[in-house]
Amino acid sequence: EIAQKYNSYIPKIDGKETTKAQINKILETEKNQELRKKAYLANIQGGDLIAEDLKELVIKRNNYAKTKGYSNFFEYKLKDSYDVELKDLEILLEDVYLKSQDLIKDILFIKGIIIEDFPWWVAVLHKKPKTVITKLPLYFYIPNATSILNSSKSLFMAKSIATGLQASYDLYSQNTSKMEFAHFNYHFLWPFIITMMRKIRDLDNEADVTVAKEFVSDLYNHGVFNKPCGLRARKYKRRILEFIK
Repeated sequence: EIAQKYNSYIPKIDGKETTKAQINKILETEKNQELRKKAYLANIQGGDLIAEDLKELVIKRNNYAKTKGYSNFFEYKLKDSYDVELKDLEILLEDVYLKSQDLIKDILFIKGIIIEDFPWWVAVLHKKPKTVITKLPLYFYIPNATSILNSSKSLFMAKSIATGLQASYDLYSQNTSKMEFAHFNYHFLWPFIITMMRKIRDLDNEADVTVAKEFVSDLYNHGVFNKPCGLRARKYKRRILEFIK
């Protein structure tokens, strides 16, 4: 019933009905900040329709869990679905927290760039920690039309990505096996190279293009583009060569 109510919500921008697909497109591609803000607000207003219903559902779930001898629905569901006691999960998370402190204590964020998290977690993986691959979401991303990622200029974004690319490339071009570098090259390096070039494509004045050519040329001379993997990467390498010539 809650899902049905939410799915029936029709967002409006300036009083005109639009679709959720159009809202998402505006949030992803629109350069006009005011329009992105309107789309974002129209999108989240759907949550207002179900806010009280969700509160009522939470209360009902917690009350049900208490009849089963649990303090809340989370504790009940943890045991019922996964056969895990809450206290055991807390011990496990505490252990992970303590071990992760040693893992990341000497890995610093790169100052002066945005999206600084991507070269950081690549450096964490370079340490080869014991990991478990899971489809369980660790967090949910909520689009924000006024966030720094959306409001920053394309040149600053592209230059920040370039800085992260060079730092990560330097790290993985040393002390890694061929297989490890191949995974890095395919799953990280070239996807972010492509993202950088797309940001550069959005530049709308010659001065910014000139600056971009300089840092892309630096990456080229550094060897970052040496091993394109797959048809798409090879296509983008050709575009890079055309861009910097």
